[in-house]
Amino acid sequence: PKEKSIPEILEILSVPGTYEDHTYRFDRENMELSLTSVLLGDTTRYIVLLTPRDNGTQIQLYRKEGLHRANKVGVDLVFYENFFCGAVLDAKPIPWRKE
Repeated sequence: PKEKSIPEILEILSVPGTYEDHTYRFDRENMELSLTSVLLGDTTRYIVLLTPRDNGTQIQLYRKEGLHRANKVGVDLVFYENFFCGAVLDAKPIPWRKE
């Protein structure tokens, strides 16, 4: 995948879409991403933090409100977030670390 700049990521997120039975909307002014389950109707909101790096942009999602429930049994929230970023933004997960 091609490394993306912050403006490229913002452009992609600014177009509402659907991923894995969830619709998503991005509020650019507040840097807030909303994922709504088509089946359950519940919404989880995330604050999106984009940090420029030498080799692209680091994307971090911080859950603000709601409790995301994946429709697939056994898919933990953190993995869903990684899958979402991978599918929608063509991002690759980086190892988790404490900062």
